[in-house]
Amino acid sequence: MQNPVIIIGMHRSGTTLITKLLGNIGVFWGKDLDVNYESMFFHTLNEWILRRIGGSWAYPQDIKYLLEDQKLVPKLANILQNEISSYRFNQFWGFNNLLKKKTILNNMWGWKDPRNSFTLPIWLKIFPNPKVIYMKRNGIDIAASLVKRQTKYSQSENFNPFIKQTFVQKIKNFIIPIEIHQYNALKCINLEESYKLWELYTRNCEEIYNKLKTKKISLRYEDLLSDPISKLSDLVKFLEISVEPQLIEKMVVEINTDRKFAFLKNKQLVEFYRNHKDDKQMKNLRYDNII
Repeated sequence: MQNPVIIIGMHRSGTTLITKLLGNIGVFWGKDLDVNYESMFFHTLNEWILRRIGGSWAYPQDIKYLLEDQKLVPKLANILQNEISSYRFNQFWGFNNLLKKKTILNNMWGWKDPRNSFTLPIWLKIFPNPKVIYMKRNGIDIAASLVKRQTKYSQSENFNPFIKQTFVQKIKNFIIPIEIHQYNALKCINLEESYKLWELYTRNCEEIYNKLKTKKISLRYEDLLSDPISKLSDLVKFLEISVEPQLIEKMVVEINTDRKFAFLKNKQLVEFYRNHKDDKQMKNLRYDNII
């Protein structure tokens, strides 16, 4: 089995973009993907882990207590290993890919999920030598993007933080009324709270990434937008994939370079940046001198 590619990084940090781009050159991210190109198999397991410790993607910090427990981590890793060994893992491959499963395993495969930013130490118990890609982006644009997304959720006619109202969800809620996962986060309606969540993810990613002994690479979203051919070429080299330069040139046409430091077009966000540019994580990621 080929070692998987695991992508970490905060929500809205460009992980979806890099997943799409690498998928175009042959990395298999799973058959059952959500709108953010996240494998629902690993997405569900990661969220399940966080909920077992009383958290969620928006409240992941208590996982540190789980990771400090030398008895619980092996038990959890064993549960995850059983899931991967079970028929349920077919959700990742897709039933139409079952005959090609061995071929996919021996080529480049993996999964992207921002929750990996906290659960990666557990997955390393199962996959000790993955290739890890860490995506970074400035905290102002991420906070603004989270607020925009949560505002859209909250203003939707179907929005209900307790029970989802789509027809399919109504059926699921009737059968299992409590365990349906709610992926929006009410606190992200607030810019400051969204920024604090970025700080939390970034701090954890930096700590995990710096301790990794496996093959790894980090990339700033803004650098990808500034020099997409060079940065994609670096990733291709990192993954040891053979790709014609013409294909990389063709792929970068899809990249929207206007997203680089998008907050600069908004006076309120510029002021927010001035108030936070000297924060520790902004300095660590070299975002303290944008303006």
